Parts: sequence; structure tokens; C-alpha cells
Amino acid sequence: MFMTAISRSSLPEVITVDWTFGGTWGLASIIKKDTPSLSTDAIFCEVVRRRGSVATYRAIPPNLLHVWVKGQPAQDPSKWPLLIDIDVADVVVFE
Repeated sequence: MFMTAISRSSLPEVITVDWTFGGTWGLASIIKKDTPSLSTDAIFCEVVRRRGSVATYRAIPPNLLHVWVKGQPAQDPSKWPLLIDIDVADVVVFE
């Protein structure tokens, strides 16, 4: 497993919640119950923040993906190189 990033301008127009994680299906309802004043948009963002991923039904070309490599700060994906420009041995891999 490794981390990738994509710039906001390269995101597909439609993104959705990644339903593959257990507990995601009812999370929006739980958040709404706990904080009824939150907008639907804010609830969506909170589900994504808690789960750490989104899904899209359109392909994202590899030349738009950045990847975290050794020696780069994890907190600043804007400094990560493009996936197509790196050697796989340089990728930070989670075990």
C-alpha cells in the first residue's frame, strides 16, 4: 500500500464516498444525528475525512497522480513527483 495524491483541478467532476470500508454506509446518518446543523456537503466531507478515501467512476490517468517517495514530506503532496516519473524502489510502502 502506498499514498497517491491528485491536484484539485485534476479530480473528476463527480466523486462519491468509498463504500468498500465497513461502517461507511451508516456514517452519514450518525454524523447528522450528532451534529444536525451540518450541511449535506459538510457531512460528505466529514465521511471522507474519517474514512480517508473517495471513489470515482471515471479513470484518473497515471500522469495526473503524484506519489509519496522517500525523502519527501508526507504532509505536502504538492512536492511529490508524478507516478510516471519515479522508480518504484523510491516509493514509501506501508507494510
